[in-house]
Amino acid sequence: FESVERLADDIQRHLTGRPVRARGDTRMYRLGKFVRRHRVGVAATVAAAAALVVFAVATGVQARRLAVERDAATLARTHAEQVAGLLTGIFEVADPSQSRGESVTARELLDEGARRVEAELADQPELQAAMMRLIGGVYHGLGLESRARPLLERALAQHRALHGDEHGEVATSQMALAYTLQDLGDLAGAEPLYRDALATRRRLHGAEHPLVSESLSGLAYLIETQGDQTDAELLFREALAQDRKFFAPDHPRVAGSTMKLARLLRQQRRFDEAEPLLREALATQRRHYGDEHPEVASGIRNLAALLRDKGEYAEADTLFRETIAVRRATLGDDHPDVANALNSYATLLERMDLSDSAISVSREAIAMLERIHGGPHPGLAAAYNNLAGTLRDQGRHDEALALYGRSIDALEPFLAADHPNRAFPKAGIASVYMAQRRWPEAEPLLREALALRRAALPANDRHLAETLGDLGACLTERGRYAEADSLLRESHGILIESFGESSSRARRARERLLRLYDRWGKPELATRLLAGGSR
Repeated sequence: FESVERLADDIQRHLTGRPVRARGDTRMYRLGKFVRRHRVGVAATVAAAAALVVFAVATGVQARRLAVERDAATLARTHAEQVAGLLTGIFEVADPSQSRGESVTARELLDEGARRVEAELADQPELQAAMMRLIGGVYHGLGLESRARPLLERALAQHRALHGDEHGEVATSQMALAYTLQDLGDLAGAEPLYRDALATRRRLHGAEHPLVSESLSGLAYLIETQGDQTDAELLFREALAQDRKFFAPDHPRVAGSTMKLARLLRQQRRFDEAEPLLREALATQRRHYGDEHPEVASGIRNLAALLRDKGEYAEADTLFRETIAVRRATLGDDHPDVANALNSYATLLERMDLSDSAISVSREAIAMLERIHGGPHPGLAAAYNNLAGTLRDQGRHDEALALYGRSIDALEPFLAADHPNRAFPKAGIASVYMAQRRWPEAEPLLREALALRRAALPANDRHLAETLGDLGACLTERGRYAEADSLLRESHGILIESFGESSSRARRARERLLRLYDRWGKPELATRLLAGGSR
């Protein structure tokens, strides 16, 4: 220090928190001293500055968010304009000045829409995928699954390319394609789509969500079709429980889930459980939709089928007529749902011993399905098969064989070689051969049908029981008594368990066993059978 005074001055500066002159005068040194002298003020200033920074950042974020929203709105408006342009162009096809007075069908409008989506939205893959899925869904609703399938496959591929596998749009496209494949009979192709969509939705939304219950219901429908009614029932019940949690008791979603479970219970002949559920769901659908609506028609048809299976033919007849009328009014005369209702009604007419009327209604359904599909289809195969059975029972064997052959041809493009539905026309042809006493020709067909059904159906399935009984009866006539006995007893047991001792099916199975024991020369077995005993 130059002097004692300068030393005293620096000591005073140090004590008061100001910079001392003896130290080098750097900015950081002076800043540190200033901060220590004015802690409260500096803290307030820093807080204010921080707030300004946060405000500036927030303002920037808000500006960017507004810009994103503006861009999204612009994109949505662009998409809306593109869709409006597409729709305008599509519906111009129906303009008399362009159609020259000819009527234009919904299918022709859809065909034009699919063409324009393909051509005009190539630079908008998200919108193009959404429109493909939409149009594919409408094709499916019209029963034109073969037209729907390629559009839905492309929609799924594009959604995967845009979003990867774990995305809601991908799951929705998987569900749409799965429904279509199942209706085409491609259960192997549909199953992984249902399962992947369910897994994705669970990961995105949790174990319980309306979209999860939708996927559960779809998978249950597939499993039911595969013949596993036990697991299907569990899934239907889980879907219904979730829908009851998320929707009001009188919501149509709850009614739809209730109807699906009740339909499965009806097929299991659990009529006492199914009927109140069906009536409750139908009442909800009527309140929500009114009397003329496709969903209401489906509910009426399910109840009509239950009453038919219970033997309450008068009310079933009234309800089937109402189903057909509502479907014609809401869907038109050429729709697969109308044809399917006619097909179910024909089954009722046959059971009422009105075979001529049943044949007439069946032919109407077939003509409708042939117009709709224009070629092979699983629904058409079922209609051929049902009419063939009625003609066979009337002794019109040549006509029946021709229809069974057409049923096989209609199934060929769609079903895997081991699909159990291939057993229907095989067993049908065999039944005609049996009526003609052509036992050697019937046997291999029955063995093929039995192998298909044993591999795919549950052990208590009635179709399995009928094939066991037919093969057993055939072997009885061929003198192969021991094998016939085993098959006929298995068939008899299943039919008693499913339909009861006094049912017509169980009585027929018992009569076949008695015929076997008579031919075999074993009256003691017949006595034990009549007494209710077993071997």
